[in-house]
Order: sequence, then C-alpha cells, then structure tokens
Amino acid sequence: MTRHAETDLRPEAERQKILEAMANPNVPHTAIAEAFGMSERAVRRRRAKLPDDLVQAQEAKEVARADRLLDRMENLYQEALETLQACKDRGGLRERNNAIRVALSVLQLQAQLAGQLNLRPQVNITTAPQYIAFRATVLQELAPWPEAQRGLALRLVQLDAGVMVEGGDDAG
Repeated sequence: MTRHAETDLRPEAERQKILEAMANPNVPHTAIAEAFGMSERAVRRRRAKLPDDLVQAQEAKEVARADRLLDRMENLYQEALETLQACKDRGGLRERNNAIRVALSVLQLQAQLAGQLNLRPQVNITTAPQYIAFRATVLQELAPWPEAQRGLALRLVQLDAGVMVEGGDDAG
C-alpha cells in the first residue's frame, strides 16, 4: 500500500495554502496543524522536505512586501514634506505643525523598521532604590573583610561605569 502525505490528498488550492504556510518560517508548526486539521508531526515531517526553491520564493515574497511598504512610507513622507512646504509658503501654522507631526511619525516608523530606533523602555537598575540598598547592605556585611569590601566596591563602580572586567584576582 502506498503511503500519501496528508497534503497530497487535498485539493490543489488548499495544498498550495498549506505549502505557503509551511514555507514561512514565522508560522509555527502548531498553527499550521490547527489551521488545516493536520497533526503537528505531519507538518514537521512535510516542512522538513520542502523544496529549497519554495522556501526561497516565500522569502522573496516577504522582501517584496517589505519593499512595497517602504515605498508607501517614502511616498507618504514626500507628501508630508510637500504639505509642509505649502504650509510654510501660505503661513498656516496649524497645518504646518500637523505636516511636521506626520513627517516625524513616518520617519520614526521607518527607523523602527530599519532597526535603528528602539522604543522599548530601557531600565537602569543601578539607579533603583532597591539596588542601592542591596549594594550598601552587601558592602556593610563585608566590613570585617576590608580587602574583599574594597575589591567588591571597585568592581561595582567599574560595572556602574560600564567597564567590563574579566577574571578573578588581579594579583597572584
């Protein structure tokens, strides 16, 4: 008896959708299995046998989609700049400010997409009151061992300043 893959027994249109989903590395096995009523094991097995050209075609589609998005953003940015120039010529302050806001938003989005701008919050624990209290407590507890206390204090100052120090003891 010949064994057929689950995808081979489906209509052509559905099979193409399954293969496209499998070719996209951003789609998890479980999502494909659930969406098309397949076992995760079958998806994993079939995905491992996908032709390289199918995977490359999917990647090319993603690049083309990104290029189209960037083109649209560039057009929007140019339009905002033209509106800004027209507002400067007319002297409309409110419209000018709106055009600046739109241009800035487009630039910000472009920078985010290009990976040049990170809007995620940055946390510096060295300024947190809990860290400062912890640090003081540790240094106080080391008071009976002044050499260790000085060594740790020096390392903490170096770390706070962003200086990476390798190794343990500096002296033999």
